[in-house]
Amino acid sequence: MGNTMGNTYELFPIKYHHVHIRNHSDVFGKLYDSAKHLLKSSKGKWNCDTQTTFFDENDIVAPDELGEILSPYLYQYFPPEVNINIVNNWINVYDKGNWQEPHHHIVFPEFINFSGVIFINYDPENDAKFYFENMNLDHTISGYTHIMKQDPIVEPPVRQGDMIVFPSFIRHGVHLQKTDTKRTTLSFNLDVR
Repeated sequence: MGNTMGNTYELFPIKYHHVHIRNHSDVFGKLYDSAKHLLKSSKGKWNCDTQTTFFDENDIVAPDELGEILSPYLYQYFPPEVNINIVNNWINVYDKGNWQEPHHHIVFPEFINFSGVIFINYDPENDAKFYFENMNLDHTISGYTHIMKQDPIVEPPVRQGDMIVFPSFIRHGVHLQKTDTKRTTLSFNLDVR
């Protein structure tokens, strides 16, 4: 009699990196105060409601400086032979009633293939959750997500000082902020080759 027990394997898994940044408050704690004069409403520009420095088009942290800070954490995720360039970085601030629609960071003509978020001021008990959204229609249409009991939304268990890095084509967003605590993140895009 042969073995009747089968095996289950992953097929084309998509991995994201989640790490806690040591001394995060020393490194990023004063970013909000130094950049708050650059914050502008996203209304009419993005399909959401938040305050952001993105439209200023100036990096909040010099890319070389941010790269030096993040390099030890990024190379835990990426293989050592790749080159990592920080394309841009900006702050998003969520007050009560703010939110971010599901979106991706694939834009042209810039080459952006990975993105990241650093949670500078974040209370996991009270602040709006960051989430990934599975937008693969083949999974939904075929019933795969329902049959395999997969939630189309994944909320990484982040805390203040954490950083997540993920492929830029993954849709992600922020649920409605229900408290007025200035949920603050530093987002960035990468060109990894």
